[in-house]
Order: sequence, then structure tokens, then C-alpha cells
Amino acid sequence: MYIVNRRWLYVTILFCAALIGFYAYYAAVSVPRGGGFIGYTLGIIGTLLVIILMLLPIRKRQYQRPVGSLDVWMRSHVSLGILTGLIVGMHAGFQMIGTISIVLSVVFILTMISGFAGTILYEVLPYSIARMGNNTFREESLLQSLAEMRQEIFDIQNEASSSFAAAVQMTFSGRTYPVSLNPFHIIGWWIRRRRALNLAVDTDQLDAVEQASFLAADVLMTRYQQLDRQMFCQRIIRQWLWSHIPLSAALMTLLLVHIVTELYY
Repeated sequence: MYIVNRRWLYVTILFCAALIGFYAYYAAVSVPRGGGFIGYTLGIIGTLLVIILMLLPIRKRQYQRPVGSLDVWMRSHVSLGILTGLIVGMHAGFQMIGTISIVLSVVFILTMISGFAGTILYEVLPYSIARMGNNTFREESLLQSLAEMRQEIFDIQNEASSSFAAAVQMTFSGRTYPVSLNPFHIIGWWIRRRRALNLAVDTDQLDAVEQASFLAADVLMTRYQQLDRQMFCQRIIRQWLWSHIPLSAALMTLLLVHIVTELYY
């Protein structure tokens, strides 16, 4: 597993249980609210944790002098995110009162949901791709390699028989991934893939030379499929980041507005 680790999971559950026990006692002896010593203390702790959570993108861009292991940062980001959600809820008494508080709570919940989606995403993706993340240099390198391999596959079909070209095209269509996360591209890719899987490629009609060429093309297409899958995974990561980062930025802005309004009024 990449992010979810049994030791980190147990520690997170232990802290959550302690916080829930504290809140049960707090609710029994007082009325939970954002004001008061405990309310302000929980708010300050929650704010500090949010700031710490925002440090992960900075750490991910430290290539020369990294501070701590990236794996530890990722796992602590998930654990602290869960604890932050609980502490912020305790700070507000699990109530939403006022326009700013309501908007802030909604954005915070959406950010947490996006964070959990990212956790699942990084668990499902291969470890090496998950570590690479939204790396522009890596993406450009993949695009260049894919373009060169597409050209090689196209060149193999030149001056070949129509049967050979059809066999290569059918096999290739079943091994490519969508060019984007557009639903129409996803549906079109799924249809092409199912069609390629259901229609077996018949190479018996090819002569000995073309059969050998097809084997070489098949190896090339398999390599293309592996690289194209990596490219598709990076598109998924980028799409997730386009939702999570703006939500995080909005959360920080609303949190600042909330703090200023509470201190001013």
C-alpha cells in the first residue's frame, strides 16, 4: 500500500477516539460553541493543522533539499486531514451558523471529500506513477515517446497488404487509452476496446513475412499500451488536482475571512 499504512491507521483511530471522548465530556459539562476558551483553542489548533496540510505541495516540489520522506508527508497529510475535520467540527459544535460559516463548512467538506478521493486514487494507481504525480517533464517525455511509437506502428503498415494493416489497426485500437477524461472519449474508448476484445485478430491469412512483422508490431503495441496507460493515469491525477487545489485555496481564503470577521466583530 502506498498511503494507507496499518500503523498510521491505528494511530489515527486512536487520536480520533481520544478527541471523541474529549468532545463527549466537553458537551456534557458545557454547550459546545466556537467561542470560549475551548472553542477558540480548538479553532486555533484546527487553523494550524490546515496550514500544515497546505505545506505538502511545497514539499513535493523540493528536489534539491527535501525535508523528510515524501511517503511520510503523504501519510501524515491524510491522517492530519482526518483529525483536522474532526477538530474543526468540534470547534463549531458541529453546527453551521451564519453565511460565512456555512460556506466555509461546505468548502471544507468538499475539500475533505476531494482529499479522500485522492487517497483512493493514489492507492489504486501504480506506486511509481503515483509518486510521479503531475510531473510536466515526465508528461512531455511520455508524449514524445508515444508519438515516436505511433509513427513506427504507422510505418510498419506502409506498403503492406490490407489484411495486415487491418490486423494491426484492430489490435492497436484495443490497446490505446482515452486522450482525455471527456465522457465521450471514455465511452468511445470502451466501445473500441470491447470490439477489439470480441473480434479475434486472424493472422493465418498473412504470409510468413507479414506474420513475423505482425509479431514485431505486437511487441511495439504492447509497449505503447504500457506507456499510454501511464499517460492516462497522469491525466487522472491532473484532473483530480484541478479540483483539490482550487478547493484548498478557497478554503484558506474563507478561513482567513472567518478569522478576521470573528476578531473584528
